[in-house]
Amino acid sequence: MSKSRGPGASANIPIEAITTEVAAYSDEIVRVVANEVLKEARKNAGLAFVDRSGKLSRSIRATKSKFNKDSMVVKATAPHAHLVEHGHAVKVEKGGRVVGHAAAHPFLGPAVESVRDRLPSIINNVVGPLAIEVKS
Repeated sequence: MSKSRGPGASANIPIEAITTEVAAYSDEIVRVVANEVLKEARKNAGLAFVDRSGKLSRSIRATKSKFNKDSMVVKATAPHAHLVEHGHAVKVEKGGRVVGHAAAHPFLGPAVESVRDRLPSIINNVVGPLAIEVKS
């Protein structure tokens, strides 16, 4: 059993005020993160796969979600985007046998992972220092 020596130190952290201040930036944070994923995906599409026509890179867009008004979606709308991202069977014989397979060249998945690793610094750049003071 430990003994208490004096009143100790405490800090008054105004959680509600911090939450309110950060919530004011939520739309901006979501927009900046979506644009970072977009830039990274376009870069990856050019590096991972030879996109001769440029259609795949140009088809990658960041748009507001129609299901959740507070979120954005980054997607590639080119008809072959999913085939590049996940790979596909090259030729199937009449019996259903796969003769060849095209390897996957993911561009969206690695983009999300890259941005996820940098998320704290991205948020810090958007929000900056908080105006709320923590009193001790």
